[in-house]
Amino acid sequence: MSVFRTCGLLVAFAGIALTLVYLRTEQSGSAARSLELEARWIDLRRELWSGQTELARLRTPTQIRERIERFEVELVPPDGDSIISTVSAQLSGSHTHRHTDNG
Repeated sequence: MSVFRTCGLLVAFAGIALTLVYLRTEQSGSAARSLELEARWIDLRRELWSGQTELARLRTPTQIRERIERFEVELVPPDGDSIISTVSAQLSGSHTHRHTDNG
């Protein structure tokens, strides 16, 4: 075997070895990034569940009554006649504001 062939083979093997080292490094970095993203995803799901639990707790009738009392809001349901008159006024008002362009 000639010296040139031997040198060529050494260069080729060195190139392959460097490529393998590079690929292993990239693989390790990708695996670490994947684990990091999975941990972040778990944290985000935990935050979502906590938010949903808190929202459900705040929507209970007891909590609603407590907030109404705390803010001293006087909620009185409207009577049927006032609803009908308000809706009628809105409907009749919307008919008078129509614009027709005959030009």
